[in-house]
Amino acid sequence: MEPDNTEGWTFTTLKAYFESRLDAAKTALAAALQAVEKSNEKVAIALEKRLEGVNEWRQTFSDRDANFAPREDTERRLRMLEKWVGKLSGIGAFVGIVGVLVTIAFAFFGK
Repeated sequence: MEPDNTEGWTFTTLKAYFESRLDAAKTALAAALQAVEKSNEKVAIALEKRLEGVNEWRQTFSDRDANFAPREDTERRLRMLEKWVGKLSGIGAFVGIVGVLVTIAFAFFGK
């Protein structure tokens, strides 16, 4: 026989109460775990898309680097062009002097 209980609780009602609270906690935990799993899936998809973008940039830079001339080769070609232009400048100055002399000769001696 149970002692007088002014609150109305008995072992049976107390057990039922805790079982309902436990069931509610299990339901809430299951919902939270499901939300975490769904969130993880979204994060994984977003990360995959981000990595695809990073890989595209990496490929772009690899292609760019592959198409650029090596520095040593470029510097060698520039030195060669500078020498060639220098020679042409010397020839141009010679042609200019000859042109001036021819003009002076025509000026003094006529046509």
